Amino acid sequence: MIEKAPDEQPQVSKTSYVREHKSRMTYWWDFCPRMIHQGIWDDVYLDVIGPIRIEDVYVRSTLSNDFGLANLTIDSRISSGKLAEVRVETCIFSGDEQVTSFVSDHFIGAGETPISSTFELNHPRLWQPNGSGEAHLYQIRINVFEMPGEPAGSLLSTMKETTFGIRTVAWQRNETPDQTARPYVLVVNGHKTYIKRWNWVPMDVMYGREQPAKLERLLTLAKQAGVNML
Repeated sequence: MIEKAPDEQPQVSKTSYVREHKSRMTYWWDFCPRMIHQGIWDDVYLDVIGPIRIEDVYVRSTLSNDFGLANLTIDSRISSGKLAEVRVETCIFSGDEQVTSFVSDHFIGAGETPISSTFELNHPRLWQPNGSGEAHLYQIRINVFEMPGEPAGSLLSTMKETTFGIRTVAWQRNETPDQTARPYVLVVNGHKTYIKRWNWVPMDVMYGREQPAKLERLLTLAKQAGVNML
């Protein structure tokens, strides 16, 4: 049995009344008729892994004042149904080039175990907004091996990949004699950046429908127009 969609707030109502994590546009918006979506809208797949699983990976970067050195902190959560010894292999790539890799061993218990590691990256390639340079992304791959405690060696249990950019973003005070002016000057990688922003709404009333060609066309138009914030 499928229960009905939750009763939620349309555009004209107050956000403080919202109680469900569900798109409000389908409950009526100025660009969208009231057509409440329900059911499976994204891909469904079966991921077969070993007894240990990587739940999440998050990379945070801190840059030196001259932007010549990046300190990376990699936080991950590993879940297991038992007490185990694992070997975590972390590899960082820039395009096809492997920048660095390192290995660490851990004892984990049943449930979720947070694991954090840090390392330094010299002369990082920075992510830049549209119109300011290349939006360079690094790739990270984490392999988790279960250590069986015998000479046969370790067994790959799970693997996870994601991308991340290295940059600094800060707000500075407006250059004006007005002492009450808000800090609305955006500084990216040490450079003041003029924001050219568009408001993005779903391309289709059926917002879960994949339309890669239309998505690429609209994003290309935004890029060609110099937009650097959506």
